[in-house]
Amino acid sequence: MILLAAVIKKLKIECFERCLYCDNISTCITCVDGFYVSRDKTKCVTECEIGERVVNGVCTPCNDRNCAVCQTNIEDCVYCKEEFYIDNKKCVNPCGLKKYVENKICKGNFFLI
Repeated sequence: MILLAAVIKKLKIECFERCLYCDNISTCITCVDGFYVSRDKTKCVTECEIGERVVNGVCTPCNDRNCAVCQTNIEDCVYCKEEFYIDNKKCVNPCGLKKYVENKICKGNFFLI
């Protein structure tokens, strides 16, 4: 048992700053509390980039590439990047037929008089 512990200790990879577990010197798997693994897994960050959400401790891109802020499930967008609007939890430009924009959200039917 002591021999096994010595072998494991010898094989332990030194991770970079704030990385708790890594599979090599430049790829982080888990960060220390209060930090998240960056999308490219090369650093530990306190916030993900625009268009990403923390999923299981890792910054994960929203499914919609035009989404700036998505829900935890990464499927549903709550705020779009510049020049795009929310329509049914997706980012669009322009809004669908007979819809109008109000506060960056596509709204109901637009009737011409």
